Amino acid sequence: MWKGSDAGGKALKKFVLVLGGARSGKSEFAEKLAASIGGGVVFVATGSPVDETLRLRIQRNRARRPQAWRTLEVGTSIGRALAKDVPAEPIVLLDSLSGAIANVVLRARSREKLAERADPEVEQKVDAEVAGLLNWYARNERTLIVVSDELSMGATNALPSVGAYAELNGQTNRRLAEVADEVFLMIAGIPLNLKESPKGPR
Repeated sequence: MWKGSDAGGKALKKFVLVLGGARSGKSEFAEKLAASIGGGVVFVATGSPVDETLRLRIQRNRARRPQAWRTLEVGTSIGRALAKDVPAEPIVLLDSLSGAIANVVLRARSREKLAERADPEVEQKVDAEVAGLLNWYARNERTLIVVSDELSMGATNALPSVGAYAELNGQTNRRLAEVADEVFLMIAGIPLNLKESPKGPR
């Protein structure tokens, strides 16, 4: 059962991973988790308004969140940005790590780097993103909620340009799931608790 705070209402040091496909309700669920804990929340946004549709979606999502939440917009180098710029609120909600991975992939020097398999240089940059995030979490007594896309349920590999992103995203999700205290999978707005640490919060 989800428990984000101790008996005194203080947020626990806990790492929660929320996975889901497009429009699965993963962002709304993660926001409800963060709000249920009590205390200040820093929302770390990685999405870039590359077109009008995405810009409007970002606006709707921002309007849905509580006004008291602070927002930190980060494209890449998440761990470094958290260490430098994140306020002292006890809860950090990152939405989404998949967005940061996409930013790394799209900044590749050529289309050749968007092949069916990830280029080693791009893969190293994604690894550095994940390591930076996990290192920051290890050094801080915070609740960390990470939202990430689950692409394995769709035919995303049909296009070679998407193959590298899907591969890196899947590798990252597995890596985070190994160390997360809890893992949720959203399907049609319903959260499935895939993992709950028997040892309790870290």
